Amino acid sequence: MARTIQSRVVTTRVDRDTGELIESIEKQERVVGGKQATQYSMWMGQLSAIKGLTSNQMLLLFALSLEIEFETGEIDISTARRKKLATDLDISEGTLRNIISQLTKLDFIRKLDSGVYQMSPFLFYRGKLKQLDAQRELYLKKAA
Repeated sequence: MARTIQSRVVTTRVDRDTGELIESIEKQERVVGGKQATQYSMWMGQLSAIKGLTSNQMLLLFALSLEIEFETGEIDISTARRKKLATDLDISEGTLRNIISQLTKLDFIRKLDSGVYQMSPFLFYRGKLKQLDAQRELYLKKAA
């Protein structure tokens, strides 16, 4: 599905002393895209679930949500990534590991493999909106 975006920009220069119009430039742009951008959602449907979290837990959760893999919900929390996260959040690596453990117990994230976790699609999801329900069902099946 092609989409067209049109914009009109008018730039004017005015003499500050006299208020006289010095120059006026009108520019029209038309962009035609051959393919519509993939829609995705950063689903935040159960925000009440994070109400009791500490500020560090929330900061980590939101930092991780920005890096969710498209449609799989996977997140890299390998050793190198943990070091960078700890530095970015201004916390120790031990504190970061504790927070990861706490978020895992709360089922906000789930460990899949060494350094690989999955974000709960009930809290955060990134992908095609039509795949959200399927990802949630898959997440529930893995819990059983």
